[in-house]
Amino acid sequence: MAKRHRPLPAPRPPAVRAAATTVPAAAQAWQRGTRHFKHSDLPATIAAFREAVRLDPRFVAAFIDLGACLLETHDLAGAQAAFASALALAPDNLLALENLGTLWVQLGNFGEAVACLERVHKLKPADSTTLANLEIARAQLQATAVLSFPPAALPALPGAARIALCLIARNAAQHLPALFESVRTAVDEILLVDTGSTDATVQLALQAGARVEHFAWIDDFAAAKNFALQHTTADWVLHLDADMALAPGHGYKLRRTVASGLADAYTLLVQSPHDNGNIETVAHAWLFKNGPHARFSGAVHEQIYSQLRAAGVEPLRTDILAHHFGYLTAADRQQRKDRDLHILEQISAGSAAADNPLNHFYLGRVYFGLGRHIEAASELRQYLEIANLSWRMRANASHLLAESLNAAGQAEAALAVCAEYTRLFAHDRISWTAAGQLYLSLAMHTDAVAAYERALAAAPAAGAEGIVVELSPATLLVQLGRALCGLQRWAAAAVQLGAAVAAGDASAATALALGHALRVSDAASAALGPLQTAIAAHPADARLQRELGLALLAAQQPGAAVPFWSARGSWLHWMQTYSTTSAQLMPMPTNCCRQCAPLAQP
Repeated sequence: MAKRHRPLPAPRPPAVRAAATTVPAAAQAWQRGTRHFKHSDLPATIAAFREAVRLDPRFVAAFIDLGACLLETHDLAGAQAAFASALALAPDNLLALENLGTLWVQLGNFGEAVACLERVHKLKPADSTTLANLEIARAQLQATAVLSFPPAALPALPGAARIALCLIARNAAQHLPALFESVRTAVDEILLVDTGSTDATVQLALQAGARVEHFAWIDDFAAAKNFALQHTTADWVLHLDADMALAPGHGYKLRRTVASGLADAYTLLVQSPHDNGNIETVAHAWLFKNGPHARFSGAVHEQIYSQLRAAGVEPLRTDILAHHFGYLTAADRQQRKDRDLHILEQISAGSAAADNPLNHFYLGRVYFGLGRHIEAASELRQYLEIANLSWRMRANASHLLAESLNAAGQAEAALAVCAEYTRLFAHDRISWTAAGQLYLSLAMHTDAVAAYERALAAAPAAGAEGIVVELSPATLLVQLGRALCGLQRWAAAAVQLGAAVAAGDASAATALALGHALRVSDAASAALGPLQTAIAAHPADARLQRELGLALLAAQQPGAAVPFWSARGSWLHWMQTYSTTSAQLMPMPTNCCRQCAPLAQP
């Protein structure tokens, strides 16, 4: 059974020792800080320690004490920087190593935590606190691995755990047949809680052999889902929304996961395709052992992860995949934003507003989606003031705060937030992805390239802290290619865009960018195949046809290029149209190929 334990606190208060500095003014500032600390005046303590390290940048003790005090004020970024500065000066300093190792555990950077704490353990092998924290860090690092079982049927096992699908639904008749078919090999019973359907939802559930209960809707998703959990006696619960379906074969994977006995809860990957080509992937801890500890919280965007953690259960990651069709169209997404806003604003105005601080995050997310960026930033800042946030949710809120500030025209503030979260969560693929997107939106192409390269080199996001959303490797390669195009590094961009296509990106936009990059890097012949393939898949896309015509010209095949431009008016008009329609994709070079200039003459 995988359980999560909080790390034991490392030494925090300023150490009682002589000031290790040869700069008298720095020693005086440090001593002043220790006196302020004894009187519980943290702001004055921090100011004095900052002065000490400013006066003597090699003052190791002052850096450590500054970091310890910053931890007390929940300034995690400042604390991390202070401990790192101390270790840069004294790599084997036990206080700095213990504090930084413990902080890395809290921030989810378990690889760095293990490295720090192993050094402490080597230097101080008898210390029980260090050994306990090292074991926690190692266990958490192991828990980031993804379990994958074969999608094949298990032999009949005596006493095998019974699994129930529990879901709530209203007017979900169009989705239920696919859902029920997808879980046929995964569960032993289906419990559907209807919240007021007027279509065939109840009839379809009964025809599928499900048990149906009824719940009077009270604008509270967690209450409805917990009502469902209270009405099943199965050993395990699979929770899915009514507009979801397990991927083919993943019902068997789910059975094998439960039978493994490795944990009391597991995460599923939920993929939500959008009609604009985006796919949102979220990890949810929706496969768990039944019991009173397993309950949802939150009237909207309800989640169960924190309740599992409070019970000492750490869900292990799996590659079990569920498809979610509720965000497919822009109208679907807007409807959900309106619904969420209604519920969240009711909560915010009520007396129970402080009961679930997570509402600040979700209200900020809804405000951002509605273009109310200043309000979004305000809610997200309030959320980030909470001391005991999980590292994943702190990172998520920071990413969205930076995006909100940027959208509100506050680019400098957005970049400051970005600098903080990439320092705190340097191990996190999602943080580097968010940084790359911010840099790309600000035309900071060099920084964007570096960020996307870090994202591609990082491991997939660890754990399931309520929300884990990642771009696919193919999408990251496209973004990296776009950033390289912004630097006019066409050949390098073509390599990344080609890798994205090979990884499964079949979009017209990526094929267009790849064709353009190959053509202007004097590899026009190599552009012909990808462009022709893309045109076969997107025959109505005029941009692809124009780019193929240009590639044929650049490849010394003007005769073959004629059909792609002769029916669209003069060559000059075509070139002007092309430059206008592709301006948002990437800048056109002054002479897009050696053949263009003579052909464009009157």
